[in-house]
Order: sequence, then C-alpha cells, then structure tokens
Amino acid sequence: KLKVPLFEFLPKFLSFLLMKRSSVFKIFISLLFLLSANMFTFAEGKFVVVRSKNFKFVGEASEEKIRREAFRLEQFREALRRAFPELRLDAPFPPTVLIFKDSESFAPFKPVRENGLADRSVSGFFQSSDEANYIALSAAADLKKSSDTMFHEYVHFVIKNNFQTSILPVWLNEGLAEYFQTFHLKNERKAIFGEAQKNHLRLLRQYNPVSLQTLSTIDYESLAQMDSDKKNLFYAQSWAVTHYLMRKNGGLLNARIKNYL
Repeated sequence: KLKVPLFEFLPKFLSFLLMKRSSVFKIFISLLFLLSANMFTFAEGKFVVVRSKNFKFVGEASEEKIRREAFRLEQFREALRRAFPELRLDAPFPPTVLIFKDSESFAPFKPVRENGLADRSVSGFFQSSDEANYIALSAAADLKKSSDTMFHEYVHFVIKNNFQTSILPVWLNEGLAEYFQTFHLKNERKAIFGEAQKNHLRLLRQYNPVSLQTLSTIDYESLAQMDSDKKNLFYAQSWAVTHYLMRKNGGLLNARIKNYL
C-alpha cells in the first residue's frame, strides 16, 4: 500500500511536468486531479499499488482484487508468449494498469461525447504515448467482465508494440482484442483463446450488420460518434469477421493475417 505526503509532493511534481512538457502531460494532470479529489483516502492507504513481474497496478479496489487481476494478466501474457513466440511483449514502458473502484469514479476519465458527457459505454481504454502506456478500467462487480476488459486493452498494447497501428484498420484492431479477451485456463497446461461471445452473436442475429466495405472504412473518430447500439454492433461484427479469419479451415488463414499485419 502506498502512503505519500501529497501536499508536499503535488506542487513539486506539477512543476517538473511543466518544465518537461511531457507528451503524457494531460494524462498525469488528470491523475493529479483524481489524487487531489481523493487526497485523504489516498493518504489513508485506500489507493493500492501492486507490482508483479511485468506490470504495475494502481487502484482503488481492494488489494486482494488487484493482486488477483495482476496474477490473471501475468497468466494472459505468458499464454500469448507461448502461443505466439514471435510477438514482442517487452517494451521500454510496460503498461501501468489503473483500476477505479466503480463506474462512477471512472466516469470523469472516460472519453467524452460531443454533448460533453462521458461515454458510459466505455468499460476501459488503452492510452499510449512515447513515454508511457496505460490501461484504465473500473473494478466491475462481475470479475470476469473486469478481466475481459483488461485482456482486451492489453491486446491493444501488444498490437501497438508489434505493428503499424496508425494504419491498422479499426475493425481488425478491435476484432483481435475481442477475439483474445475470452482467454481462460482450461487446466494447468492448456489455455483457451477465441471462444464464442453470446452477446455478440445475439446482436448479429438481431440487427443487420453493415457491409464489409463500410466496416473497413470506420475509423476511431467515426466510432466515437456512434451511439451505444451502433458501437456494440460494430464490435460484434469486427469480432465475427476476425473470428472467421482466425478459425477458417482450422486456422489456416492465421498466416495471412500475420502477413496482412
């Protein structure tokens, strides 16, 4: 647990950031406001810092939950390493995982819609710069949902660490994250990726998906402007197309996806 004299620390740290003009300045400013708003609870030790082999977790959740999530993310990383040994998982700035205690405390840091309100449909996000990598999410009551979000956002980090994400189609970036977020251990020696997602299947049966041509032209700016229903359908269709490409003919198209990436 972390206890810091914030009244002494914050002014000095803020001055340092102003001089450095860091590319992650906005992220740190947001975190400073968060810490300021919770200054007394932070000083009492309610913000917990947990360090695992490859990650740092900072959260408002219980220490037990944060340690459990850290252990699960380490398992996920190891499974990816064994399944795809050619992937680069190490980076100069490994991701720091920020866990907010609930959706309400996470809301001020979610992406903002055009009406100025937080996008409530966002359950987590990956934020990257040349100097830092962050995964942010809330500690959902459903532990599996919380872990799925964490795995999803970590896949975005892995993709960024290995491929040209600036030109990668959004449907594939999100489709791969959706595909791998279903990770779980079947036993001590076997991990499962890419299981069917019932909520996506239900949406695809209920609504008509867009054409593949339209799907391929959607960028993050247009995705952010969609309402929740359209956004959920986009994720469902991106998952379905990626799942098809990964599993078609026993996975024979995996090499084509790699070549495309």
